[in-house]
Amino acid sequence: MMPVMVDMMKNSDVQKNMISIMGSSENKDSMVGIMANPSMFKPIVEIMADPKMKATFEAMLKDPALQPLVKEALGVK
Repeated sequence: MMPVMVDMMKNSDVQKNMISIMGSSENKDSMVGIMANPSMFKPIVEIMADPKMKATFEAMLKDPALQPLVKEALGVK
C-alpha cells in the first residue's frame, strides 16, 4: 500500500469516517469485497497491526459481515 494511504488510515478523523461508513448498510458489501480481495488483504493486515487503528477494527469486528474477515486478518479464532 502506498505510504500516503497508510498515513491517511492512521489519521483519527479518517478512522472516525471509516467507522461511520462501515456502519452504513449500503457500504458493508463493498467493505467485505475489499477485505476478501487477496491484493488488499495484506496491506489491510499491516494497517491493523498499528495500535492507532485498534478502534477502527474493533468496530469492524462488531459487524457480522466483516467479522470473519477481520478475525482471519488478526489471527483471532
